[in-house]
Amino acid sequence: ILREWNKTRKPTKAEMALYDKWTGEWGFDHAAILAALPRLTAVGSPSFTILDEQLDALFQTKATKADTIRASDEADKGERDFAKLLFARAGKVEPATKTQRAQIALYLNDYGMPRELLLLAADNARGANEPFGLMKRLLNDWHAKGIDTVEQAKKALSNPASATRPARRARPAYQQHDLSDDELNSLLVDLDQDL
Repeated sequence: ILREWNKTRKPTKAEMALYDKWTGEWGFDHAAILAALPRLTAVGSPSFTILDEQLDALFQTKATKADTIRASDEADKGERDFAKLLFARAGKVEPATKTQRAQIALYLNDYGMPRELLLLAADNARGANEPFGLMKRLLNDWHAKGIDTVEQAKKALSNPASATRPARRARPAYQQHDLSDDELNSLLVDLDQDL
């Protein structure tokens, strides 16, 4: 592990104790631990403590084998890539948060919506103040109506009475004043003048 991190020192007793916990108590083998190391690439200075947190999360999901960890990482990469594509189509520049990715997974996995349907929602959310919020409204509306194909969704979008669109704010009507110029000037205060 230290060699993977380009460290030439020997492991400390605390690091060895963590390794023993991972292999003895949690059931990871060395290959599985090495398979988890790429999860720490975003960390500026990886450590056994951070690796322990990652392995604990994997242990909680019973992913203690190298092939399971790699498959999980590949699925996560696929989810991130699809979320990035959705956000690009919706005109959002920031990456999807973990919560937003979970919501996208809900539509795909739990609701069984095809990816093309989510992409259509993203296309229709482009230009909205909150594109992801509009995407969710569209997808929830389609799910509630049993819409599960792009053709059905396009038909629903073409029907203005049933389409979910962002609400346009009505411009407030401001009442015009009926004060004379002298009355307006009497309301003004000169901040440089001593009162």
